Amino acid sequence: MKGPVVSFDIVRTAHVEFRVKDLERSRDFYVKTLGFVETESTKNRIYLRGLEDRCHHSLLLTEDDEPAVDHISYRARNEFDLEAIAELFEKLGLRFRWIKAESDERGQGRALRAQDPLGFPVEFFCEMREVEWMWQKFDKHQGARIMRIDHVNMLVPDVQKASDW
Repeated sequence: MKGPVVSFDIVRTAHVEFRVKDLERSRDFYVKTLGFVETESTKNRIYLRGLEDRCHHSLLLTEDDEPAVDHISYRARNEFDLEAIAELFEKLGLRFRWIKAESDERGQGRALRAQDPLGFPVEFFCEMREVEWMWQKFDKHQGARIMRIDHVNMLVPDVQKASDW
């Protein structure tokens, strides 16, 4: 059995949202120790980015009772690619939901959020607000000076039947 063929373009890994128990302690670690730049924050969220990131955020910390990875987000090239991803999820029988621009995450356009066939929480979007580039603002550099998030590692089971998707 061959899975559905749907074509779309994923540009890059965009951001990850972590659920954390102690937001202030997490801010100290990610900003002071690792050197992420805080774009903005709310009562229960901190939007962070690397020094080379021009997008609003590449790491989102959300206060919660249980620590977890909320989702891993990928940037699609355009709205047509988002629609193609939705078509693929429909053909695979996977549930997904659309998130309105700026409704769940500040700075981000419309997004599709789902669980992939292996159960990972994923999100796809194509638009994000640009912010000031911090790469040469040396007075703002702290800690390990994280430049950007450009990949994530995920432990997956043996997927010999991936061709069946």
